[in-house]
Amino acid sequence: MTHWQNRIIGEGIEAPDQLLANPANWRIHPKPQQDALTSVLDTVGWVQRVIVNKRTGHIVDGHLRVEMAISRNEPGVPVVYVDLSEDEERTILATLDPLSAMASTDTGRNFHPDGTPLTDDEVITLIREQTDTILLSFSRGKDSIAAWLKLRPHFKRIVPYFMWIVPGLTFVDDSLKYYEDWFGERIYRVPHPQWYKMLREMVWQPAERLLFIEAMNLPKWTYDDCSRATARWAGLPDDTWTAHGTRMQDNLWRRANHKKSGAINWKRRTFGPIANMNKDELIETIASAGVKLPVDYHWFGCSFDAIDYKFSGAVRKHAPDDYAVMREWFPLIDLEIARYEGWQ
Repeated sequence: MTHWQNRIIGEGIEAPDQLLANPANWRIHPKPQQDALTSVLDTVGWVQRVIVNKRTGHIVDGHLRVEMAISRNEPGVPVVYVDLSEDEERTILATLDPLSAMASTDTGRNFHPDGTPLTDDEVITLIREQTDTILLSFSRGKDSIAAWLKLRPHFKRIVPYFMWIVPGLTFVDDSLKYYEDWFGERIYRVPHPQWYKMLREMVWQPAERLLFIEAMNLPKWTYDDCSRATARWAGLPDDTWTAHGTRMQDNLWRRANHKKSGAINWKRRTFGPIANMNKDELIETIASAGVKLPVDYHWFGCSFDAIDYKFSGAVRKHAPDDYAVMREWFPLIDLEIARYEGWQ
């Protein structure tokens, strides 16, 4: 058996305007792709080298990155050099992206041979074969409560975390303390991605705060960042599996997504242990355990997860001290109330 040749001969940093576009390059890069790549480079930076054929001087892979680096006046781009003949160069140029595009998400394990999704118990069993320790995204809502109850008998350690929309709200903290006492587990608190998004977009912020908030360069925090932060906080690996309370009966989009992809995301290492649970089963699970729902359900009909009028108006009515906290973070939030109630 012959071994694969190593055609890589070096690496370095090159000025982007000194790199030669390949005359045989057949790819075009639409604006959505350009915008997506710009976002990644702005947020993360360089994580992949441009491939250059040392023999011809042509770029083999990375034309868009080089073009964007030139437009941004970047001083240098990371490069890996390969040694290829002109025929080999054309072969790689023609096949590199199409081969990558053939990759697909590993969802096959999420379904039975007849195409039906795994049951909730089968999903839990499959994840339990991977690990005995998981994270749980816990919103205080009925679905996340039922998910925690469903998972308890199966895992040695469950590490729950709560993503707060607004910090320091007493009615939220009181309910978290109740669930910590009931389940006997610490619930970690992390910022919700929506929190950073609202601040970056200057939601209900006065003019004098705008430059200050912009200068903070707040991160584009993601749900995966929340789980990784919790894992590190709890002394667990970054790739610890995360459970969530998403159910396919919540809405049509979730039903369609569940039927297409199943309850396990193998790439993100997330899973839904109650994806197939209907509303009657959900209510019975919570009622039979004797767990109380948070006061949110009396005020909003769901758990607190936004600051629009549905939530801010009810908080203003039932918990004025917490509304004062919301106003500290979003000083112009009274305008949201005025949109519906008028000035009083």
